[in-house]
Amino acid sequence: MKPENKIHARPFSILCVLISAGLALFAPWAVIRGNTLTLPELFFAIFSAGGIEAFVDSGDTAAFATLAMTYVAALSLILYVIYGILLILKKKVRLLGYISYFLYFVYICAYMTFQGHESGFALPFCGLVMLIEFMIFTYLEQSSEINRNYRMLKQREREERAERKRRLYFPGKYPPDFVRVIRTNFKYNWKNYILFILCGILCSAFLTVASGMNRMLTDIHSAEDVVLGTGLQQILYRSIGLILFTGIFMTAFVFSYYIKSRMSDYRMFSVLGIRSATLSFMIMAEYVTSLLISLACGMILGTAGLFGLRFILAKEPDGYAVISSLGPDVYIIAIIAYCIILLFATAINYESYLQIRNAFGAIRSVQKEKIPQKWRWLILLTLLGVDLIHSSITGYEEVSILNAVLFLLGIYCLLNSLASLLLKWTSASDRRYFKQVLPQIPWQYRFRKNVRYLFLLTAAHFFALNLYLFNLGSNLIAAPAEDLLPYDFVVMAYQDDQDTIDRLSAEYEADVLEYPMVRMTVPSGTSWDFMASIVTYAPPGQYVGISESTYRDLYKAHGLAEPDDLDLGDHEIHAVIQQDSSFARRKLDMTSGASMQDPSVNRASYDSVNMKLGRPQDPSDWESWSVKSYEISILTGMLQRGAQENLMVLSDEMFRQCAEASPGGPSSLCLVTCAPENYSRIDQALLPLRTTHADDEQVDMDIRVYYGKNQLVNDIISERYSKIALYGFVFLMFTTCALFLAYVKFSYDTEDILNRYRLFSFTGMPEKEQMRTIGKEMWGFTLPPLIISVAGAVLFHILTFDIRMYSTGQIRDYLASAGVIGLLYLILQLLWTGWLVHQMRKKIRKNNR
Repeated sequence: MKPENKIHARPFSILCVLISAGLALFAPWAVIRGNTLTLPELFFAIFSAGGIEAFVDSGDTAAFATLAMTYVAALSLILYVIYGILLILKKKVRLLGYISYFLYFVYICAYMTFQGHESGFALPFCGLVMLIEFMIFTYLEQSSEINRNYRMLKQREREERAERKRRLYFPGKYPPDFVRVIRTNFKYNWKNYILFILCGILCSAFLTVASGMNRMLTDIHSAEDVVLGTGLQQILYRSIGLILFTGIFMTAFVFSYYIKSRMSDYRMFSVLGIRSATLSFMIMAEYVTSLLISLACGMILGTAGLFGLRFILAKEPDGYAVISSLGPDVYIIAIIAYCIILLFATAINYESYLQIRNAFGAIRSVQKEKIPQKWRWLILLTLLGVDLIHSSITGYEEVSILNAVLFLLGIYCLLNSLASLLLKWTSASDRRYFKQVLPQIPWQYRFRKNVRYLFLLTAAHFFALNLYLFNLGSNLIAAPAEDLLPYDFVVMAYQDDQDTIDRLSAEYEADVLEYPMVRMTVPSGTSWDFMASIVTYAPPGQYVGISESTYRDLYKAHGLAEPDDLDLGDHEIHAVIQQDSSFARRKLDMTSGASMQDPSVNRASYDSVNMKLGRPQDPSDWESWSVKSYEISILTGMLQRGAQENLMVLSDEMFRQCAEASPGGPSSLCLVTCAPENYSRIDQALLPLRTTHADDEQVDMDIRVYYGKNQLVNDIISERYSKIALYGFVFLMFTTCALFLAYVKFSYDTEDILNRYRLFSFTGMPEKEQMRTIGKEMWGFTLPPLIISVAGAVLFHILTFDIRMYSTGQIRDYLASAGVIGLLYLILQLLWTGWLVHQMRKKIRKNNR
């Protein structure tokens, strides 16, 4: 380290010490009871009062804690001054400086926590000066070493480049035979290119469809806030992360296999004398050409899908016939997203490319992978796996990625432990060992790799069959949008609005049903369920409180059978969640710790939720209400996707008390049915109510004074198509991933398998026995993940059917749609494995000849 840099750093540190000392001694440190005190004056006042307890007001624990921590600040500054004095004496005492920094950091944290008094400017500025001194001193102290290392690194790189250029120098031209070798190699490996291109086409096609769908459907969907949208925008936000993750994962995985599969070819070219620049150009040309072909084909396929979607939407209810045209911005967005996916995938695999480029001559020996042997660790791993799976099942509330990950972690633990225990059990007996020696050979040397592949294949199957198949199927069987909105208008009216409501019947021949209601509010609503997790805030949820008599009248008006007696008591509610089968069952309150369980399903005690009467801004006290039971049905309409405007049914007496005590909000629930030709006239007649009661939308932009059926139908259909496209794409991605995992596994092991079975042939093993053994080995890899995933998916499907209260008809419809898709998925996986086994048997027969 050069001394001149130290000389520059030392004076700066001494200057910072002097500034900090001056601030502490003479600048305002604290403002207490209106008096501005320096640090010495503060300590003098404390000592004069007889200590901190006597100095602070009785019971002011925050002030006591803050002043007590001031001693830490004083100690930090004293050490800092000593550090400065030693710097003047040219002593190396950096440790003392670190201690002073740490103590002052502790003091700052304590002050920000307690804030027992108002600070003067000296308190933060001392910390700022110390921080700047630390950063500048560290930079100046280490810059010389950094520069020296940089110069050495650059010199070494220049020498390596010169040596590489000397070794690979090729003054002439490649002969025609060499070009023919490259062309033949390209034709031989066309399957690798096809897989790579197909993956890119899938990503490009869906990105085009997603961008185009968002463009088309946004024009017919009701206006939403771009940042905090709760419908179409929320689906878009969810899809962005999901599309990018699955696209990057698949592309990176395919690219990784593509690079490694071409490693031997590139090594051969290097041995034949190809120049490194030419080889790098070849690799880049193959990569870029494949990506451009994928992008072009994917956009063509995606555009065809968009035109098909427009044709389908044109047949939907009025409002969908006129759809905006597709502009260039659709393709620009798709290209940008495609480039982002490729950028991350390329970055992930860049190290693999460097290894290929720089290590063509390397010969790697196969090393035996370690197998867990200790009993205590295997038992603990087994118990941990069982506990994780048990927790994922008993704590299951809805379809969730986190729950799926918890289940898969348990599966991973069990795969490791049970595979190890099975190997130990087999090896313990000579009879068992020699009977199973052939199938166990791959596990003896590639234990971790095989477990990893089994887990990845299980995860791909489970995500496809459980998570995304259910989300796809639940949207496919969802009731038509018209059936979810039995009334043309739903109005939350006030007493002053009665004249407007009466006009609907008199002037527009509308059929109006009026029921008494009270507005009920919970601390945190569920309409922002996605954005709320990011901004850690959600507006209060607003619901409609009705009496049990009104609840029965709504059943009768909707043509439903008479419901059972609810037998509600004081501060007990029966929740009617109005949503279709495609939505997860909503909680009433998203506040941390709040939940809702049906006692008929979960035998735990009735859950309670905090509610208050009136709107969020109305003065009212929070009270605890017991959720005695709930149902998922449509009585007034799916106005807020089941997130808000659900019905809270109270006993008649409890409702009377609440109506009298309600501090504000609508008092009448009006359900309007009209002729189609009068719809727009009624909409215009109700529009002034939004201006009159604008404060109803003050807290939450989603809450309306009235809801119109036509726009809600458009919203439901546009959101449903978006979700079907999103989950369908992800399902296809995981299907492709599962197929590719099996292909990659056996492709990597092909050389080892051929050598092993050639050895078996030399030892006299009959060909029929060889074919049976390889089939057993390959099916043993693909069937267990499929069986585990199917069993887990069936279990979680049953739990979800129960939680969402699917009827027998809904379950039957689900099995007829999503069940068929799942069955086709299983058939495809089995046929694919059978084809791989057939191809491997052909290679073994050919290799043994």
